[in-house]
Order: sequence, then structure tokens, then C-alpha cells
Amino acid sequence: GTDSTYLDARDWKLVSGRPFSDSETRAGAGVCLIGETVRQQFFGAGDPEGEVIRVNRTSCRIIGLLEPKGYTGFGQDQDNVVLMPLAAYQRRIAGNRDIDSIYIAA
Repeated sequence: GTDSTYLDARDWKLVSGRPFSDSETRAGAGVCLIGETVRQQFFGAGDPEGEVIRVNRTSCRIIGLLEPKGYTGFGQDQDNVVLMPLAAYQRRIAGNRDIDSIYIAA
């Protein structure tokens, strides 16, 4: 799960759509941003905005598409990602309020 500052901290841009609003972040709304690999797997070249996908039995409405980042030096596909508000992840997927990692950017 993320909040509105995550995209800046990870230097991630949106190709289309919008980031999470403050109210969506606070409420843990069922919305998400997806990476290019996820878009290709589920929607081909189509526009995913407004579509609903399921992540671990949890539905989320796609509100944005992340700019492709490619693979890391370790071979990890950075575009195979679904981001949702932190509170939504904690409540709907993790089942707790634990935070596993924090990203900081200067």
C-alpha cells in the first residue's frame, strides 16, 4: 500500500489517469494504479482506466497507469505492479496495520 507521496519518492510518473486523492488515501478506497506489464496482461493495448481488477480477492477500480520503468539490475519487472492506498492494503489484503518498508527520497 502507498500514499500520495509514493510516486514522487519512487520517481514514478503517470501515463494516464490520476494519483490517489487525500480522501481516497485516508478512507482506504478500493482504487489502484497499475504498471504496464499488468495492463498488457489483462487489457492488451486497451485503456484500463475505470476497469475493475481483483488483487487477492479484493476488487479495485483502476484510476491510473504508471509510466514504464523496465527491469531492475536484479531482473525484477518494475512494471508488474498494482498500487493501492495504504489503508486499503492494510485492511483488505494484509489484515493488519503493519508497515513492511518505507521509501525515502531526498
